[in-house]
Amino acid sequence: MKENDLEKRVRILEDIEAINKLKARYWYCIERKLWDDLSDLFAEDSIAYIGNGALKGKKSVVGHLVERLSLGTNLHRGHSPMIEITSDTTAVGKWDLHDSLKFGDPALQGFEGWGSYEDEYIKENGKWKIKSYKCTHSRIEWWNRDLKNPLPMK
Repeated sequence: MKENDLEKRVRILEDIEAINKLKARYWYCIERKLWDDLSDLFAEDSIAYIGNGALKGKKSVVGHLVERLSLGTNLHRGHSPMIEITSDTTAVGKWDLHDSLKFGDPALQGFEGWGSYEDEYIKENGKWKIKSYKCTHSRIEWWNRDLKNPLPMK
């Protein structure tokens, strides 16, 4: 094995680990509502694919997350990463997702969901950032313990 091959393989492994840590910070910031820290994880021109549309720009992407996830207490976990380094400055990743959101105090309404993330990453100034993401739920279970205010089932 040539020394250059070994250096390249080590760099790829270091990049994969850096992306794993980036996504771990993403989950951490979401659960703890650390919105400024969350914003630092996205590229300026990031895109979030939501339903049939897309949000463009870091401010819009993070603003959407803040709006949706500030409603209650949430658990947002990703696992089983499949990360591929596509160039020195780009990568793609897929993650399995398990999340739940509880509304109210005490939490009388909410949902639990399972699905996946499909992400694109970009390395800017030596740091990996989220370039785009698409979060897709394959299953959502809504629940309601508040008989006075039933949830609309949409």
